Amino acid sequence: MLLLFSCKKDDNPLEPQPNPEEPAFNLALEIGNYWVYEHYRIDSGNIEVPVNRMDCTWVDRDTTINSFRYAIFENKGNFLGVGNKQIMRDSAGYLVNLSGEIFFSSTNFSDTLYRSITYFPDETILYVLSAKMEKPDQLVEVDAGSFEALNFKTTIAFTQDLGGGSTQYLNAYYADSIGVVMDTYRFASSSSYYERRLVDYNVTN
Repeated sequence: MLLLFSCKKDDNPLEPQPNPEEPAFNLALEIGNYWVYEHYRIDSGNIEVPVNRMDCTWVDRDTTINSFRYAIFENKGNFLGVGNKQIMRDSAGYLVNLSGEIFFSSTNFSDTLYRSITYFPDETILYVLSAKMEKPDQLVEVDAGSFEALNFKTTIAFTQDLGGGSTQYLNAYYADSIGVVMDTYRFASSSSYYERRLVDYNVTN
């Protein structure tokens, strides 16, 4: 079955603002850095099963656009597709893409950093997606180690339950000087979700 949707992002994205009182957070954007992840499926009973899938993300090169340095991330083996490229930069402690959309902040734990609305073809709302930062009260445990991390938490509020619940959550845990140590993804029609857990990495700081 083919479903067609349209998406509209927030017309007034938040402008990253530096906070000199906060210590610097290293987003590990240097060329040559790489991260290897193993994928797990977690069902509605909180039972986890390896899905025999690993992927590797690395900073392949950088580029300068409008006087800003961007790191170009490449990926191989991602469950959602091969060759997933991202172009990101550090903007005063915020991780932003070419469009200025925010995917992480080490300082802002109050504002909604990202918001978008996805519509059915008849222009009724399918879901509203919003994201904020949070500070977990425990370490993130993965094969690569135990990490103190900050979570870019995304809430997806559906107007109708497609099989996975009317409200769903995605998490992306960032560790200082390491990068993403664990993140989640899921499909709207499933009550299960997937985790990518860091198993190996190499970063230059």
